Amino acid sequence: ENMKIYPFDMLVNQVLMPIHCRIADTDNPLKGIQSAFWQGVITQCCNEVMVKAVKPKAPRCLLLSFEQSELIWIKALLLTYQGYAVTTLVSISDKLTGFQDALTALPWKACVVVGENKLTPSQLQELIVVNQAFAFPMILAGSLRVIHANDFKTSEL
Repeated sequence: ENMKIYPFDMLVNQVLMPIHCRIADTDNPLKGIQSAFWQGVITQCCNEVMVKAVKPKAPRCLLLSFEQSELIWIKALLLTYQGYAVTTLVSISDKLTGFQDALTALPWKACVVVGENKLTPSQLQELIVVNQAFAFPMILAGSLRVIHANDFKTSEL
């Protein structure tokens, strides 16, 4: 319900991030179960809003992450509000090389890679290969943008 009432920035800054920070507190004895529950709530709420908000001919944006975090869904929601039809793939653990066929099958306009932790050298190399193979922009978001600022040439969305 809050996602219908609050502007996006207010929703993130005054509702989502305070809850995320409280759950992530190292002194929280219920961190694991609360995190799992919160992740499910965020995933479901963001998906519901994204399905309702996407326009029929919206440009396609692929959102990738090697991690599992509710922050990914917040980024997906933001991209939806910016006018994109977002496809989200989280917890990628395999190589991306076989993924290139999927990238050419649909008319993607952008690819956003979200994460808070440093990519492994093999993950970084795979992203570079994918980025070089396709004409759409690839954007790093979250802490990845700062961590890999010199390792990876990215675009702005």
